[in-house]
Amino acid sequence: MKKSLLLMVLTIAIGLHSKAENVLTGRAAYEAVKGAEKVRIKDFSSVPAHIKFYESERIAFSNWQEWMKNSFFKEKSSIGFQLIGEESDKLGMTHYRFQQTSENYPVSFGIWIVHVLNGQVVSMNGNVFDDVPNFSPS
Repeated sequence: MKKSLLLMVLTIAIGLHSKAENVLTGRAAYEAVKGAEKVRIKDFSSVPAHIKFYESERIAFSNWQEWMKNSFFKEKSSIGFQLIGEESDKLGMTHYRFQQTSENYPVSFGIWIVHVLNGQVVSMNGNVFDDVPNFSPS
Protein backbone atom coordinates (compact mmCIF):
# COMPACT_ATOMS: atom_id res chain seq x y z
CA MET A 1 0.00 0.00 0.00
CA LYS A 2 2.79 2.44 0.92
CA LYS A 3 4.65 1.60 -2.30
CA SER A 4 1.50 2.21 -4.35
CA LEU A 5 0.92 5.56 -2.65
CA LEU A 6 4.55 6.58 -3.17
CA LEU A 7 4.39 5.57 -6.82
CA MET A 8 1.19 7.58 -7.30
CA VAL A 9 2.70 10.68 -5.64
CA LEU A 10 5.85 10.40 -7.79
CA THR A 11 3.77 10.02 -10.96
CA ILE A 12 1.75 13.14 -10.13
CA ALA A 13 4.89 15.12 -9.25
CA ILE A 14 6.59 14.15 -12.52
CA GLY A 15 3.44 15.00 -14.46
CA LEU A 16 3.17 18.42 -12.85
CA HIS A 17 6.85 19.11 -13.42
CA SER A 18 6.63 18.24 -17.12
CA LYS A 19 3.82 20.78 -17.58
CA ALA A 20 5.66 23.45 -15.64
CA GLU A 21 6.51 26.69 -17.27
CA ASN A 22 9.73 28.59 -17.20
CA VAL A 23 9.35 32.11 -15.77
CA LEU A 24 11.91 34.76 -16.67
CA THR A 25 12.09 38.17 -15.02
CA GLY A 26 14.24 41.27 -15.29
CA ARG A 27 17.27 41.04 -17.57
CA ALA A 28 16.57 37.41 -18.53
CA ALA A 29 13.04 38.33 -19.65
CA TYR A 30 14.32 41.35 -21.59
CA GLU A 31 16.91 39.20 -23.36
CA ALA A 32 14.26 36.62 -24.27
CA VAL A 33 11.72 39.20 -25.47
CA LYS A 34 12.86 42.78 -26.09
CA GLY A 35 11.05 45.15 -23.75
CA ALA A 36 9.70 42.44 -21.46
CA GLU A 37 9.78 42.66 -17.68
CA LYS A 38 8.36 39.16 -17.24
CA VAL A 39 8.00 36.23 -19.62
CA ARG A 40 6.43 32.79 -19.12
CA ILE A 41 7.54 30.10 -21.54
CA LYS A 42 5.80 26.77 -22.05
CA ASP A 43 7.36 23.77 -23.72
CA PHE A 44 4.90 23.44 -26.62
CA SER A 45 5.74 26.69 -28.40
CA SER A 46 8.58 29.15 -28.83
CA VAL A 47 6.01 31.93 -28.37
CA PRO A 48 5.80 32.79 -24.67
CA ALA A 49 2.53 32.08 -22.85
CA HIS A 50 2.76 35.49 -21.12
CA ILE A 51 4.64 38.70 -21.85
CA LYS A 52 4.56 41.71 -19.52
CA PHE A 53 6.31 44.84 -20.76
CA TYR A 54 8.26 47.42 -18.82
CA GLU A 55 6.16 50.60 -18.78
CA SER A 56 8.79 52.44 -20.84
CA GLU A 57 8.89 49.63 -23.44
CA ARG A 58 5.17 49.17 -24.11
CA ILE A 59 4.10 48.89 -27.72
CA ALA A 60 1.15 50.65 -29.31
CA PHE A 61 -1.95 48.48 -29.55
CA SER A 62 -2.23 49.43 -33.22
CA ASN A 63 1.16 47.71 -33.83
CA TRP A 64 0.90 44.58 -31.69
CA GLN A 65 0.18 42.16 -34.56
CA GLU A 66 3.12 43.46 -36.57
CA TRP A 67 5.28 43.21 -33.43
CA MET A 68 4.19 39.57 -32.90
CA LYS A 69 4.91 38.65 -36.53
CA ASN A 70 8.35 40.29 -36.42
CA SER A 71 9.17 38.73 -33.05
CA PHE A 72 7.85 35.18 -33.50
CA PHE A 73 6.49 34.52 -37.00
CA LYS A 74 9.01 36.01 -39.45
CA GLU A 75 8.94 32.96 -41.71
CA LYS A 76 5.21 32.28 -41.32
CA SER A 77 3.21 34.85 -43.22
CA SER A 78 0.10 32.63 -43.01
CA ILE A 79 -0.23 33.19 -39.23
CA GLY A 80 -2.73 35.84 -38.17
CA PHE A 81 -5.13 36.85 -35.42
CA GLN A 82 -8.85 37.58 -35.57
CA LEU A 83 -10.60 39.62 -32.87
CA ILE A 84 -13.27 37.53 -31.12
CA GLY A 85 -13.98 39.58 -27.99
CA GLU A 86 -13.33 42.80 -26.12
CA GLU A 87 -13.87 43.63 -22.47
CA SER A 88 -13.07 46.69 -20.33
CA ASP A 89 -12.49 46.64 -16.58
CA LYS A 90 -12.82 49.16 -13.75
CA LEU A 91 -9.09 49.92 -13.88
CA GLY A 92 -9.45 51.38 -17.37
CA MET A 93 -7.83 48.45 -19.14
CA THR A 94 -9.29 46.87 -22.25
CA HIS A 95 -8.72 43.17 -22.84
CA TYR A 96 -8.86 42.06 -26.47
CA ARG A 97 -9.28 38.34 -27.14
CA PHE A 98 -7.98 37.01 -30.45
CA GLN A 99 -8.26 33.68 -32.24
CA GLN A 100 -5.01 32.57 -33.86
CA THR A 101 -5.45 31.73 -37.54
CA SER A 102 -3.37 29.98 -40.16
CA GLU A 103 -4.27 30.78 -43.75
CA ASN A 104 -7.42 32.40 -42.28
CA TYR A 105 -8.49 29.11 -40.65
CA PRO A 106 -8.89 29.14 -36.84
CA VAL A 107 -6.17 27.27 -34.94
CA SER A 108 -7.73 25.08 -32.24
CA PHE A 109 -6.90 26.33 -28.75
CA GLY A 110 -4.92 29.25 -30.24
CA ILE A 111 -6.21 32.13 -28.11
CA TRP A 112 -4.22 35.29 -27.38
CA ILE A 113 -5.34 38.08 -25.05
CA VAL A 114 -3.87 41.58 -25.36
CA HIS A 115 -4.21 43.81 -22.27
CA VAL A 116 -4.22 47.51 -23.16
CA LEU A 117 -4.11 50.71 -21.11
CA ASN A 118 -4.27 54.12 -22.79
CA GLY A 119 -3.56 52.61 -26.21
CA GLN A 120 -0.41 50.80 -25.01
CA VAL A 121 0.02 47.04 -24.58
CA VAL A 122 0.72 46.31 -20.92
CA SER A 123 0.84 42.54 -21.33
CA MET A 124 -0.25 39.65 -23.54
CA ASN A 125 -1.01 36.05 -22.71
CA GLY A 126 -2.53 32.85 -23.99
CA ASN A 127 -1.63 29.83 -26.06
CA VAL A 128 -0.21 30.56 -29.48
CA PHE A 129 1.38 27.89 -31.62
CA ASP A 130 4.40 28.50 -33.78
CA ASP A 131 4.35 25.14 -35.56
CA VAL A 132 1.05 25.14 -37.46
CA PRO A 133 0.75 22.95 -40.56
CA ASN A 134 -0.02 24.58 -43.88
CA PHE A 135 -3.41 23.81 -45.34
CA SER A 136 -3.57 22.82 -48.97
CA PRO A 137 -6.35 21.31 -51.06
CA SER A 138 -5.91 17.63 -51.84
